Amino acid sequence: MRISTLLVFSTVLFTQANAQAENIQKILDQRVQKNYNVGIIVAIVTPDHTDYYQAGKLNSNPNAAPINSDTLFPLASITKVFTTLAFANQVTQGRVALNAPAQPYMPKPIILPKWHGHAIRLVDLATYTAGMPAALPFRAGVTALTDNPYSTVTTADFAQFLGHYQLPYRPGSQYLYSNLSIALLGLAVETITAEPFQNYMAETIFQPLNMHSTFFQIPMEKSSQLVTGYSPIDQPVASWQFKSMAPAGGLYSSARDLVQFLKANMGILPSSLYPAMKLCHLPVHSQGQQSLAQMSDISKPLMSGLGWNIDQTNQLIWKNGNYSGFSSFLGFRKDRSLGVIVLTNTSNITYTDNIGLHILAPAISLLPLYQQIRLDQSTIKKYAGNYCFKHHEGYNFKWQADHLQVVHFTQEKEPHQPFNIYPMNSHQFFGRVDNAIFDFEINVHNKPSRMKLTESGHTQVATRCD
Repeated sequence: MRISTLLVFSTVLFTQANAQAENIQKILDQRVQKNYNVGIIVAIVTPDHTDYYQAGKLNSNPNAAPINSDTLFPLASITKVFTTLAFANQVTQGRVALNAPAQPYMPKPIILPKWHGHAIRLVDLATYTAGMPAALPFRAGVTALTDNPYSTVTTADFAQFLGHYQLPYRPGSQYLYSNLSIALLGLAVETITAEPFQNYMAETIFQPLNMHSTFFQIPMEKSSQLVTGYSPIDQPVASWQFKSMAPAGGLYSSARDLVQFLKANMGILPSSLYPAMKLCHLPVHSQGQQSLAQMSDISKPLMSGLGWNIDQTNQLIWKNGNYSGFSSFLGFRKDRSLGVIVLTNTSNITYTDNIGLHILAPAISLLPLYQQIRLDQSTIKKYAGNYCFKHHEGYNFKWQADHLQVVHFTQEKEPHQPFNIYPMNSHQFFGRVDNAIFDFEINVHNKPSRMKLTESGHTQVATRCD
């Protein structure tokens, strides 16, 4: 009887595992078939085994090689949790205090601003609470839409900017996601260790964890394994190059290597870094209203650990990354029972996050995927133009044969990233970057007069204004 019960139980577990595997593969296949992704890979990590699921190719060339577990992807902001780990490792080894002021660890001529005498601490840099801006202003002629916007940014640029920057609040009191904050933390790590940052990362993190395909600079012999990225307007783009901003977004890695990192963070793979990893996982500060509003299943504000997002509602620890052409996700359950990696060579962080979060917490619903229909060009063309909300904000739609190209405009001088939307019926269009529906209303003269934008259950109405 006992043997029969065990056999039945084992059969049930095997059936459930097969069903999950088929479901994950179906999700990825649909994303590639409906052109949401050019290539995508998911790794599922449990204490017992690791499974890989992939769909699509390194690029859109029909003869391109398929994605696999050794394919190299830019990690973008997932780099940040490696940088915070390097810092936390120094803390757990007693070489620096978590709350130490950051200024003594800054190279000359960087002078960090203060807020009414309150200095920025290292922990503030690591938790995005230092008051640093979300993005560093670029040089003249360079914007966030430019290829390689960080390729020329140096510590001298940091010093020049910080020399006149005023903190908006007391360091440590509010959350503001910042690339500059983690780049400065990387400089601090370099000072504390008395070693070039990239060398220290390789010697202390990558090599001990057997991450042999994780680099800040890809060797020539590995270059054929690097994916081509695809922008929100479906154009091929190269990966960015980083100088002083490398600690915030400059890493490349593979799903196989990230499995090693994830296993170590979950405590599955024994590592001397585990005490530092656990320190990084502690919730330090609430992210308040900046808690991914598009994820309606995350009801409480996220907490910020050292680099990581901590979802108290679903008991998850995770980090994502994105820049033009690439998106990434890395996360695990707090009970260490399940970890997920998602890497894609398409810029759609909302959908990439959604896959990872759904696998970790099935209560988080999968976002719907829509099918593009063929619509006559004259119908698409009539929707082109400007549609305005209040306060000089709105969207510009440009006709592009079988779809529309969209740019969100505001009073800010910084241009916004254009993206494509595609017809799902005669008057509604969908985007593959965000889960948004654009619904055009036709007046009695058979001309579009209004546009309703529905995103995450919220609807805004814009009026034709050109």
